[in-house]
Amino acid sequence: MFGNRMEGSAFAAINGGVIAALKLMVRRSLALALAIVTLVMALCAGGAAAATTLPVLWTAGGLSAGNDSAGQASSIAADAAGNVAVVSGPAFARSLAVTSYTPDGVRRWQQTVSPASGTFAGNWVVAAPNGDFAAVGVNVDSHGYPFGLTMVRYATDGTLLWRKDIPTGWRPGAARLLADGAGNTYLAMNSIGDGQDIQLIKFNPAGGVVWSQGFALGFMTQDYATSLAFSPDGNDVVLTGSVTGTWITALFDAASGARKWLVSAAEGTGTSDVVVDATRVYVTGRGSVGVNGFLTVIAYDRATGARLWRTDANPPTGSASGSRIALAPDGSLVVAGQTSAGGYFDWWIVAMNNNGSVKWKVRRDQALSGDELPASVFVRADGTTVVSGTGGPVTRDVLGNAYMQGVTVAYDATGTPVWEAFAKLPIAWATALPNGDFCVAGGYDALVTCWRVPGAANYQPVLTVTPISGSAPLTVTFNRAVNSDPNGPIVSFVRLSYGDSLAGVSGTIDLGDGTRTYTLNETSSHTYKLPGTYTASLTVAYTDNTSVTKTAVINVSPSVIPAQPPLITATPSSGTVPLTVALTSTATMDPNGPLINSYSVNYGDGTSSQFFLNFGDGVTTFTNTANHTYTAVGTYTATLTVTYSNATTASGSTTIVVNPVVAIPVLRSTAINLAATLQRSRVNAIGDVVVGNGSGVAVSGAVVAATWTKPGGSTVTQTATSGSTGVARFSTSGSRGTYTLTVNSISKTGYTFDSANSVLSSSIAK
Repeated sequence: MFGNRMEGSAFAAINGGVIAALKLMVRRSLALALAIVTLVMALCAGGAAAATTLPVLWTAGGLSAGNDSAGQASSIAADAAGNVAVVSGPAFARSLAVTSYTPDGVRRWQQTVSPASGTFAGNWVVAAPNGDFAAVGVNVDSHGYPFGLTMVRYATDGTLLWRKDIPTGWRPGAARLLADGAGNTYLAMNSIGDGQDIQLIKFNPAGGVVWSQGFALGFMTQDYATSLAFSPDGNDVVLTGSVTGTWITALFDAASGARKWLVSAAEGTGTSDVVVDATRVYVTGRGSVGVNGFLTVIAYDRATGARLWRTDANPPTGSASGSRIALAPDGSLVVAGQTSAGGYFDWWIVAMNNNGSVKWKVRRDQALSGDELPASVFVRADGTTVVSGTGGPVTRDVLGNAYMQGVTVAYDATGTPVWEAFAKLPIAWATALPNGDFCVAGGYDALVTCWRVPGAANYQPVLTVTPISGSAPLTVTFNRAVNSDPNGPIVSFVRLSYGDSLAGVSGTIDLGDGTRTYTLNETSSHTYKLPGTYTASLTVAYTDNTSVTKTAVINVSPSVIPAQPPLITATPSSGTVPLTVALTSTATMDPNGPLINSYSVNYGDGTSSQFFLNFGDGVTTFTNTANHTYTAVGTYTATLTVTYSNATTASGSTTIVVNPVVAIPVLRSTAINLAATLQRSRVNAIGDVVVGNGSGVAVSGAVVAATWTKPGGSTVTQTATSGSTGVARFSTSGSRGTYTLTVNSISKTGYTFDSANSVLSSSIAK
């Protein structure tokens, strides 16, 4: 639980025996192993050659592995201006260091804080919207065990704004640190202790605690947090955690800290990371126990926590585990994990659609030497997946010592490597910069390495037309995408012609001053009123006096209004009494046939309405909506009857079902009886919650959720089931003072909780 920074280490510990056995088999057949290594490395070298190797843009740190340096880098973050900061430790033998650089690699500042005892190791660093950097580190004793957490926040000039030494239980760890749009920071952490193992704390920009939430699945269960993510609108924050064999996912209101739902299920060894979109929460981790582990993703409904789907995606042979997950711009997912097939860990990258179907899988690099573990993953705006971590090929230092290096690989929409980049030391974390470049951190002396990602190499315009055919009048949407080669001419002018007599659209994109516009996407619509064949054209002019034109053909056929029977629809079509229904009536006729003069709607309950559209000259189409309220239970048939100019009629109907209102029995907390005893200096408190129905009759089998508030303000949430007398018993213990038991909810199938008429809280002092 040392910060939970490397979920792969937990995976390795679980499978250590299997991996050791595989390695032993390989080493017993040394000659065969050498042949396999030679062959696989040759294949991997061939695959790597297809991807471009990026040159290093700039690097800093990594100069000394001794006590005179900034220590081991653990995380890196970038602000809106492209400045980066890396957190590391132990810096200069003991301290926690945060070092910041400009986008060009010039060091802005380096600051350290010292521990009261022990040494510091870095965990996470995040950037606030105003350019502040906040970081968290763990305090380690002489045996390497963590015993405390410290948070710091620095202004843009490196001034220490505040420091918080966070009270923790035994062996704490920091799972993730995030900053929201208002500059508040959220710390997900855990410590082994009194049943409050997982904690989520929100700090305001001044360092004050806005709210703090703690929970555990049981007393001394040793739950630990693994990750944290915001919803896209910033309203919710989702925390993941694990107890051996159980996945934990909880969603909180970001403003108030109120927990909206918590799901704990025996999905496998444990969680590792989480992302959230507008409607769903996606969690990844190791999806089973023992040697048959899976790279697993589970989707939950964001509003309710309901489990929507689970996908296990492994190589053809061997187990796997998910480490980090990212959302792509198109709403799909990418998981960076590892597989142990072959005796050593390799990267195992899986892309999925948001319904759980797998888009592609790729493994890197299958060499029988060194464990390759991904550390982070993100998806660029162009859909390119970028994975960073420890990888091969194995390299050697000046003394000939072999070691794994830092590797970053970009994959396209099919999982094919596009480019790769190498750092001299293993990578702990990566961050994208606003201009499209990216930086990684990992290794001694707070090593930072940055690369520039090449821009688009093609400046051919793209013209997309939807639809390309239809009857008049036809409205067509034109999407024009123009890419400018960063090494080629600059886009200066764009003109879109619709191909008819009406003017198109045009605009000056760049005045030729050297500014390079990489992607220009614009959408417009145009209506073709007359039938015919039209050629639309998109012309792009460049500052070197060249131009490129793309065309699209649109076929517009004569207008035809087909004869259709009348249609009536009800919204809603069923419900409880009284039921108000919106009835939509439509009818369309061939203009060469009889015209529509009037129509009537019979609601089926003895009432009706009639509408005259004109004075006899008819129309070809109409749409009308009327609201009607059904006040009695029953099944009704609403009918639309259309009368045409030739005195004929046509009808359509729909059915509305009106159901009676069904009363739902209620559950109430009719009393809370507390008792407390004192044994030496420890208080044992017992609380009995009496559960009854609306008539006061005791109800058994009801699940009661209640929270103890102990002296000093700490809380413990428990659940208990009412017995035959309707009593659900709760207990806790602690120091002397006031104990308050508060009922949160009571649930049983077929009942609803009547909190307004319940006794919800009671206190006792001892």
